[in-house]
Amino acid sequence: MVICGVIFVSGQVEKAIRGVYDKHNPISSHVRPHLTLLFPSETGLRPGEIYAHLENTASETVRFNVGFNGVKLRPEDLLAYLDISEGANRLRLLNRKLYGGEFEELLDVGRPFYPHLTLGRFETEVDMNRAYDELKDFNLTLDFIAERLSLLERKAPHQWETIGTFDFRGKGS
Repeated sequence: MVICGVIFVSGQVEKAIRGVYDKHNPISSHVRPHLTLLFPSETGLRPGEIYAHLENTASETVRFNVGFNGVKLRPEDLLAYLDISEGANRLRLLNRKLYGGEFEELLDVGRPFYPHLTLGRFETEVDMNRAYDELKDFNLTLDFIAERLSLLERKAPHQWETIGTFDFRGKGS
């Protein structure tokens, strides 16, 4: 079973980025715009263990704002992304919690976590730079409230299905 954990963006943020996301992201027809917190990983954990861990993590997580800070490039991964300005520390904390316990075996220590929303993936650096010329002035001033974590399972290459959602129910700030 290959799984990943994401926070889907919604509302005005999704509407504002949808055209760019659809144009430049090859998975756009299969997966809505999102923030990945648990990277796609093969796991031998039983579904009940997976659900219990995500439910526990979500139940301790307080809803929080996520804001963006312009388009950046990550040439080593051939991607363009929206940088996170507000909520980045909360996303880092949530990422660490998700990789706790039995999920630690899924952590790729060679792949550091940086909070972002992928707008586009590209075949070549030339394609990426061409897209950046179009995207560099895309300044999203909207934010959204992260309210839930979604668990996705890969059904086929680039095809993911939501198999669980876990509302953030933590108290406090």
